[in-house]
Amino acid sequence: MDNELSFFPHIANVARSCRFLLYNIRRIRPFLSIQAAQLLVQSLVISRLDYCNSLLAGLPLNAIRPLQMIQNAAARLVFNQPKFSHTTPLLRSLHWLPVAARIRFKTLMLAYKAKMDQHHLTSVTSSHLALHHAV
Repeated sequence: MDNELSFFPHIANVARSCRFLLYNIRRIRPFLSIQAAQLLVQSLVISRLDYCNSLLAGLPLNAIRPLQMIQNAAARLVFNQPKFSHTTPLLRSLHWLPVAARIRFKTLMLAYKAKMDQHHLTSVTSSHLALHHAV
């Protein structure tokens, strides 16, 4: 972690490990169907992009760009497309949100779950207290 909490070292490490995985998957890609390639890429690469990505909320897009480039490369690999092919249709076809949207979605989901858990805890506690006082 860096002193400024920019997460640049973390992003660089994630990007490096994902590039290595993509390189290895690319070597066996000719032997995989699209579905098998998608499963492999999602389980090995996309899961790394998603792991703790809510910590990256609020970072500028240029900080997240290396991760987006990894996701774009992953989509191209799944569909066996050339390096400079357009990725938006590929991402849509895979039903993958762009990295910035994934971060936002995860952050909002965590906030929603926290709010719902708090609401549930409050209702359980109040009903327990009411039951306890009734006895």
